[in-house]
Amino acid sequence: MKKEFKRIYIVGCSGSGKTSVAQELAGKLHIPRYDLDDMFWKKKYTVKRDEQTCRSMLQKIAKKDQWIIEGVYDRWVDPAFKRATLVIWLDISPSVITYRLIRRYLQRKKENKKEPWKDTATLIRYVWKYQKKDQPSGFGSHKKLIEKYKVRYEYVTANKQLKSLLIRILEK
Repeated sequence: MKKEFKRIYIVGCSGSGKTSVAQELAGKLHIPRYDLDDMFWKKKYTVKRDEQTCRSMLQKIAKKDQWIIEGVYDRWVDPAFKRATLVIWLDISPSVITYRLIRRYLQRKKENKKEPWKDTATLIRYVWKYQKKDQPSGFGSHKKLIEKYKVRYEYVTANKQLKSLLIRILEK
């Protein structure tokens, strides 16, 4: 495996495809994958952990030799950003993400998974605010992290770009 792909950090708006990309890369590169939501939520989407606990959990993971970390958070992620060998920044069109989120909601409803529409609607509102510089865990904060740590990153705005990037990463 190429050295620059040992520690991959994937950021982007909710619904941008972070989890799908992380799962694909983890499976094909045989690298452990970590979702920041699993650190942030003590009980999925209902009980939060405090910021220091999240930072501590992430610090242990970031010290490892290989990982793929994905998430939208920005306040406690410095330990991983410092060690990332590549950041993949997914900045997909809000209209595309809105479509994906509605499709995901309908699919989960069809599978009888309990997910209130208001949660999907909240995500959709966030998607449309992501580009605003003052948005917490938004475009501006992701840009600041990349600039702060001068990390190598790939800025992806379309599926064609993403496919090309994945091919480059997965070449052996």
